[in-house]
Amino acid sequence: MSRVDQAELDRRWNEGLCARCLTPFEPRTVEHVYCSRLCRQRDEREAERPEAGHCGACGASLEGRRADARWCSDACRMRAQRAGKGSSTP
Repeated sequence: MSRVDQAELDRRWNEGLCARCLTPFEPRTVEHVYCSRLCRQRDEREAERPEAGHCGACGASLEGRRADARWCSDACRMRAQRAGKGSSTP
């Protein structure tokens, strides 16, 4: 889920709003919190990303690197790929 607390998700569901894009929609069940499959997939993909500012493989700081950097080195990028922690591109 996107990085909002449960109370905010409940409020959005009660108002019939998508948990990601806030588009009005008619929830079919309590578990139905997204307006589309695309919103659900984007939210899941976002939740899988490592914490900003830290390498996705070893946890080292990414200070001084590009804002969208996910790995501290090629070795960590390859280690994560081999471990199945996602692709090398966002």
